[in-house]
Amino acid sequence: MKVLLVEDALGMRKLVSTMLQGMGLKEVVEAKNGAEGLKKLAQHKFDLVLTDWNMPVMDGIELIETIRKTPNYATLPILLFTARSARDDVIRALQAGIDTYITKPFTPQQLRTKIQGALVKRARHQISRILDNQDKIDIDEQHPIIIFGEKAVTIDELSLGQNKRILDFLDAATAGIHNVDERTPDYRIGYLLMNSSTRTNRLLQALKERVKMLIVSSRLKGGGVTLARLASINNQQATGIFVVCDQSSEISTRERQGLDRLNITIFERDLLHTEDFEQMVSETVVATMGNDEPLEMPPPDEIRKRIDNDIRNMVELPVLPQVYHQVVALDKNPKSEMTDWVSAIETDPLSTAQVIRRSRSPMYGFQDEINDIGKAVVLMGKSPVKEMIVSGAVKRSFESIDEEGFSVEDYWLHSVSVAITARILAFPFDEKVWMPQHRKEFEELQLSAAVQRVLEKLALWQKIELQPDHDLFIGGMMHDIGKIALIQSYPGLYPMIIEKLQSENWNVPMRTAENLFAGGAHHNVVGAILAESWKLGTTLSTVVESHHNPRSDDQFTQLVTLADFVGGCFYPYPKNAKYPMTHLLLDESLQADAKPPEDLDTYLSQEQEAATIPISEEDPGPGAAAALAPGTAIYNFLPPNLLEQLEVEINELITLARLLKPTVVRLTEEVRKSV
Repeated sequence: MKVLLVEDALGMRKLVSTMLQGMGLKEVVEAKNGAEGLKKLAQHKFDLVLTDWNMPVMDGIELIETIRKTPNYATLPILLFTARSARDDVIRALQAGIDTYITKPFTPQQLRTKIQGALVKRARHQISRILDNQDKIDIDEQHPIIIFGEKAVTIDELSLGQNKRILDFLDAATAGIHNVDERTPDYRIGYLLMNSSTRTNRLLQALKERVKMLIVSSRLKGGGVTLARLASINNQQATGIFVVCDQSSEISTRERQGLDRLNITIFERDLLHTEDFEQMVSETVVATMGNDEPLEMPPPDEIRKRIDNDIRNMVELPVLPQVYHQVVALDKNPKSEMTDWVSAIETDPLSTAQVIRRSRSPMYGFQDEINDIGKAVVLMGKSPVKEMIVSGAVKRSFESIDEEGFSVEDYWLHSVSVAITARILAFPFDEKVWMPQHRKEFEELQLSAAVQRVLEKLALWQKIELQPDHDLFIGGMMHDIGKIALIQSYPGLYPMIIEKLQSENWNVPMRTAENLFAGGAHHNVVGAILAESWKLGTTLSTVVESHHNPRSDDQFTQLVTLADFVGGCFYPYPKNAKYPMTHLLLDESLQADAKPPEDLDTYLSQEQEAATIPISEEDPGPGAAAALAPGTAIYNFLPPNLLEQLEVEINELITLARLLKPTVVRLTEEVRKSV
């Protein structure tokens, strides 16, 4: 805490300074009269002013009155010490603007008590004014709103000494809003305080274009910088977006450059005073109030461009091990030799160890110990080796990601499960069309007679024409890479998404929550950017970007989508998710509705979300879809018309999933043990 001590008598000044030092207040700046005190105020940021009354040049009362007339100092706690104790003198001092006074002589303990009282009184006054003048949340109102996202916004939080800088900042900022509001009686400008990125984001969605300024702390719970980036990407050019930091070092040079490209302004809270904020409000809010043209969301192509630029400038995307590309290229070449495969795998020690470990599985029937990669590759065959390398490479690419609640193991198992399911769904049950590898694959799958009957009836291998470059295992492994890329690109977003899914009782897919919090920056778009970075090619990039809504002529993506629906529930992502399909698998008495309800879209809309927000509560409460039965909610997880296009009946698909689960779990666990 920095204290300004104004006293003309040198002896008294030194005595009081010594008392303050004894209280632990080490930063004491001295001035011998009011005029010199004002100069010191202009040079430093103080937390407290102690001043005598009787002084030459400018006395204490004149100093106090000047301070209270200056917006930047208006809320500064002031303690007056004086020998005057008459009632009229006390009244005059209070009218000038002191917080408290102490009569000479006084003891250190008396001074400590008065200082503590002055600080508490001023803080209480600041907190009361800030919180009492908050806007009332009313979706039907139309006046402009300014949203502050700070880690401390409640009475208890703002009363803590450690949050004094936040309190002073909010006091100065909200005073600036009040001053602008008084000068523009034709407009009413409100403000709201939120203490987490989740609540701030939900408020943004609810109030939409009414939000004219978003000011978030870099230390906001859930990630203030991430929130600002996402808000900018989806901005209709109606909102000025600002990031406030305590120290400039909180934000790296690369982040600053990236935020600048997104038109996000960064400033340090201690450098912004009331008059500065008045100018910001005038330029950002008032200057745009006369524009009555309707605002439109940026088109998808524009949002895609913004996301691409943002991620490439702000994020180090995961890197796919080179062995993946080498092995996939060899797999596409029917003339590739086993020696080429061995040479490629040997360049990557981890892959070498994984293949050898997998070759020791009882399913390959070799009795002796295997320690040679060449022998392992020959024993397993090209296709299983490729799958081993692909699954291991994907897992390694994401192992460095650290996010609250995220497990790379759970994500990876989900992907492996989908990849194996995709391969099974497309398996041809007509030996007349079998290639040499089909018999070996059939023996490895060990499908039950019941599973075979359902798959033969579905006859997906007859309905879907796959091309030579359509690798279903790789498609299944890669389909959800966008979810991990989204987590890495926007720290703090994942917990918000999971909280939303839990409030909806897991009755909506992750993509729905992503749309709510990230707008156009959902995992399909971000995944396509990663797929391009990894040079996966057009076919796989299309799967990554379109698997939630594949084109009617894209049968490869349709099959991966179906595998995601069936196999994704064996190892849900996240692990504790209770999606509708998990309920249907566990309870065989449950069935899906014959067709989706006509009003299902209302459960997936941002409009519905906005209409039900209890913004003032930390707990979001149950969402609109929470009460849906599993047999109804399951349609949220299927693209429109997919089953009709593939001529598949939904309950037949659910029956297949129940029968198929043991096989997929067994094969997935085999891969887990190897990797």
